[in-house]
Amino acid sequence: MNPRVRLVGATLIALLAMGTVLLGTWQSAVPFVSPAELDASLLGRRVQVEGLVRGLEPYPEGLRFDLSDGMGAVVAVEYRYGAGRPLALDEGRLAIAKGVYRDGRIVAQQVSVRAHEGVEEP
Repeated sequence: MNPRVRLVGATLIALLAMGTVLLGTWQSAVPFVSPAELDASLLGRRVQVEGLVRGLEPYPEGLRFDLSDGMGAVVAVEYRYGAGRPLALDEGRLAIAKGVYRDGRIVAQQVSVRAHEGVEEP
């Protein structure tokens, strides 16, 4: 096979592979926003929202709570989990809700709690 054809073929394959990786990364990128930054342009999209947990209450499918940015902006979160209440998720803790922004609230598939943030040390 002609070396020039090989080089062109290898280059095309490399470009195709890079394009596939970049497209996958771009599509899976989930914006990280504060409660104040949530607006109509994010409705129906996956988001990550960080804030202080307020008004934590159980309901049959999981937990409901608000995330506050500490400056007045608040977003409601519904967190459905299967295997018991996450122990670290508590009132006043700094948490990140990852889910879909719908009807003015986050329907979270995952909630992460920042270690030792939002809690006074003994």
